[in-house]
Amino acid sequence: MLFALKTEMKKLSFKFSLPVFALGALIVTGTSFGVWVFNEGSSATATVDNIIVKPFYFGGDGYYDDEGNKTGSDLVFTNVIDKTNGTATITSATLAYNYKSDNGKLELPSVYYENGVAYRITGFGDGSSKNLGWTPDTSLTTLIIPDSYTSINDMALSTLAPSITKVVLGNNIKTIGNKAFYCCNTLTDINFPASLESIGESAFFQCKLSDVNLSTATSLKVIGACSFGEGNVQTVEFPNSLEEIQAYAFVKNKITLADLSNTKLAKLGTGSCEYGVKTGNSFADNTGLTCYLPKTLSTCGSQIFNNDNGANIYVQFASGDAPSGFDSKWNSTDGGGTNITVHYSWDGVTK
Repeated sequence: MLFALKTEMKKLSFKFSLPVFALGALIVTGTSFGVWVFNEGSSATATVDNIIVKPFYFGGDGYYDDEGNKTGSDLVFTNVIDKTNGTATITSATLAYNYKSDNGKLELPSVYYENGVAYRITGFGDGSSKNLGWTPDTSLTTLIIPDSYTSINDMALSTLAPSITKVVLGNNIKTIGNKAFYCCNTLTDINFPASLESIGESAFFQCKLSDVNLSTATSLKVIGACSFGEGNVQTVEFPNSLEEIQAYAFVKNKITLADLSNTKLAKLGTGSCEYGVKTGNSFADNTGLTCYLPKTLSTCGSQIFNNDNGANIYVQFASGDAPSGFDSKWNSTDGGGTNITVHYSWDGVTK
């Protein structure tokens, strides 16, 4: 074992001293990729941020996956490197790639290796009004985001995914930015990992998601304004952690049940977005909706269920004792309401 340890150590040089120990195989631990400096052609097995990383085999600069395989030879990315934290963000890309050979799938790289230093890629999209600047060919149908990524930034894939039907989010995504998948109108399938904390404004506007299972996102607190607006959502499930649904979040869909009774929802219809100047309208234009609201609700915008013809809304406050922000039309259309029934003093249990 000692001989094996010395052999592996010769393959590595470090910026800082790192503890090295063996558990059946050599494992090198460090706080981030930023403390690793690899010699060309070197290899290592490591645990970084509690993620087991398989052996790397670096043959030069470029992009690699979590197993150290060279990737993205036909992809040209622009990166912002954070040398302090040893991370990188993909901010733009150009592609000359045929996805047919990979059955329509593209997994983004996890590691960027430059001048002997490995940078862990943690996000893509430049976080501004620009998108990645890439137009994948129409054979790309599935985009896979590795576990190293923690953010999908603003405008990351906005309007530039002409054929992507499925996105697989890695297990460490915390934020989905504003307009991240805006008008990706072929997108029908995406998972929401437990790590996810917030969904930005218009993130999935005019996507074609029919089943939105947010219950798996057990850290999710905020669903942004117009985030799923003008889509094809028919079923939606919410996590217990949810605290806020902003204005127009689910406007103009086909939702028949919104059960929020077991959530921590405190704010409904707050914020604003380009879609409308008013707050509220979170579930507007979902005909026949049944909605159960929790007792934690304390602040609300107006006309939350505007144009929800035939809707049944169950609230735990008494008539005349509405939470802050409700106005006389909170449950109605501008014309005074069309067959919307509000069930006051609901016990929060019986359904």
